[in-house]
Amino acid sequence: MRIGVAVALFLAIQACVATWVYHHDPGRVLASHSPSYEMPALALLENGRFWTAPGSGEPQIHRTPGYPALIAVSYALFGRNPVVVIGIQILMNCAMLVLVRGMAGRVSVAAGWAAALLLAIDVTCFASAQYLLTETFFTLQLVLYVVLWIEMRRSTAHESRHNVLAAVSGVVLATMALTRPIAYYLP
Repeated sequence: MRIGVAVALFLAIQACVATWVYHHDPGRVLASHSPSYEMPALALLENGRFWTAPGSGEPQIHRTPGYPALIAVSYALFGRNPVVVIGIQILMNCAMLVLVRGMAGRVSVAAGWAAALLLAIDVTCFASAQYLLTETFFTLQLVLYVVLWIEMRRSTAHESRHNVLAAVSGVVLATMALTRPIAYYLP
C-alpha cells in the first residue's frame, strides 16, 4: 500500500511540473530531434508506412520504429497532442519506480525504498519524461527486461514459468532494439 501512495505522490509531482512547464512554454516538449520521431509517427497514421514524413514516400532509415509507433498509437487514441505522450511517459516513470522498488526490495525493504527514492529524485529521469524523446520508453523497457531476466534466472528450467519468462523477456528485448539500437548488444 505504501508504494501506491509513493507512486501517487510521484505522479502528482511529475504531472504538476509537466503542466506548469507546458503552460509556460508549450514548445518545450519538443526537443531539437523530436520531429524525427513525430513525423514518422504521423506517416504511420496517415500512410501506414514508416516514412520520414507523411506523404514523403521516403523510408525512414535513421530512426527505429518503436518510439514513433508509441507516438502513433497515442495520437490514434487521443488525438495529435504531444502532451498526452508526455502523460504516458510520466506513467512509465511511475511503473519504473514500482519495478525498481520491487527489484531492489529482494535484498531488503530498505534497499527497495532507497532505490525507489533515488530514482524518484533523479533529475535526468524526471526531466526526460517531459520531452518527446525515447529515453523514458527505452528505460522502462530496460528495467522490465532486467526484472524478467532476474525472475527467469531464479526459476529452474523445468518450471513452466521459466519458458514464459524467457519468451516475454525476449519480446521485451526485441521491442527495446526497435526503440534504440543499442539494445542489440544486450544478452
